[in-house]
Amino acid sequence: MLRALGHELLAARKLQFGKSRGTRLKRKAMTVYKLSKKAYLKIMLHAAKYPTTPVCGYLVGPKPGNSDESEESANVSAQKRSSDVDVADAVPIFHTLPTAPMLEASALLVEELYRGKKHAIIGYYHANEHATDKTLGITGTMVAERISQECPNSCALVVNAKELENPKKSGLALLTKSNHSDSDFEERPINTLQIENSQSTFNSLTAHLQKGTQAKISDFDDHLQDVSKDFRNDSLF
Repeated sequence: MLRALGHELLAARKLQFGKSRGTRLKRKAMTVYKLSKKAYLKIMLHAAKYPTTPVCGYLVGPKPGNSDESEESANVSAQKRSSDVDVADAVPIFHTLPTAPMLEASALLVEELYRGKKHAIIGYYHANEHATDKTLGITGTMVAERISQECPNSCALVVNAKELENPKKSGLALLTKSNHSDSDFEERPINTLQIENSQSTFNSLTAHLQKGTQAKISDFDDHLQDVSKDFRNDSLF
């Protein structure tokens, strides 16, 4: 069984996230990642629904360095794009140990669903079963690595539930590819992750938790059991 799992995790390196082939760019030291309110709430409520198991999902938004835009639009956004990455949404995927085929299937479906918005998978989020564990783990690292090969300046977000005891903190750690290693991810300074209307968003999370909204969150695992459950969860916000 362990050998089979090892083969599946190794196969995760070969996942195809759409047909495009991004070229990894040298990361700028102060790239700022901007997380929308909707994306933040989905991540945290997904983790809250399954507090004793690992959960994960994809981060989607405009692909950094995407050249599919008009010349005028490119001129207007060139400076912004060089330093900012906009995470427009988060898509809850698993609350069980994912296999390589299921990771591939979910990624292809997410890219197809968001293609109309000109959004792509630009990152990955993960929550561990232990509140203070801020590591990606083997599977998470492999998935984040594959995304980084396809998308320049991609990122990974890891839920740090212990930090949520402070109402002024996001409870998220931002990780990006190390500048010193081809295989490692490093935690970035807190000022490189910006939450939309941060304090208002944190208050909104508290309100949703009090209302029990986390029980209504669906992920791709849930969708496989009941196709009527929309794992994009747009109707909740």
